[in-house]
Amino acid sequence: SIARLYNTTVWAIAVRNNLGNSNLIYAGQVLIIP
Repeated sequence: SIARLYNTTVWAIAVRNNLGNSNLIYAGQVLIIP
């Protein structure tokens, strides 16, 4: 839903933030949205 909100893809967010598992983000974690 974050990807949809910012009109991007889960993959793009995961790559930009060096996320090994894009299904695991934590409350308060700062993400860079490409």
